[in-house]
Amino acid sequence: MAKLEYKGSDEFMAKLHRFQKNVDIPIGAANYAGAGFVADEVRDAIKSIPIVKSKHGGRAPYMPEGEKLDGITTLQRKDLLNGLGIAKQRNDNGYYNVLVGFNGYGRIPTKKYPKGVPNQLLARSLNKGTSFLEKNDAIQRAIRKSRKKAAEIMKTTFENEAKKELNK
Repeated sequence: MAKLEYKGSDEFMAKLHRFQKNVDIPIGAANYAGAGFVADEVRDAIKSIPIVKSKHGGRAPYMPEGEKLDGITTLQRKDLLNGLGIAKQRNDNGYYNVLVGFNGYGRIPTKKYPKGVPNQLLARSLNKGTSFLEKNDAIQRAIRKSRKKAAEIMKTTFENEAKKELNK
């Protein structure tokens, strides 16, 4: 019967075992690198949304029935930029997820939203359009456009971090 011997196989198995315990380190680094790239692209997209002039302290101007705004106010843009962020990584049954999204409230209180309009609602309204706001899917376009590049960034980051972990 043939016999195979590998020198250093115990050492390699120990490295793999150690890597398995710390696998969330390279995965987290890759996820945050990709999410950071997507967040930067979304930030640029928000800056490209047209600004409408307001005489009402940052509130969107009143639009007569049948007309729609084609942009947001400067204050709304600042609120979206300040509310854009990356959520903490979480493990969902072996799938590590990081979310890029909006958090917080705008600075202009309304009757319906006394704390201010939620930034998620404003972003969604821009994406789909409303009865008074023209559709502007710049945020969704930025996400779609950045998806492949983010995957490449994640792949290279994971490979580099995995090599570091294996060589410890």
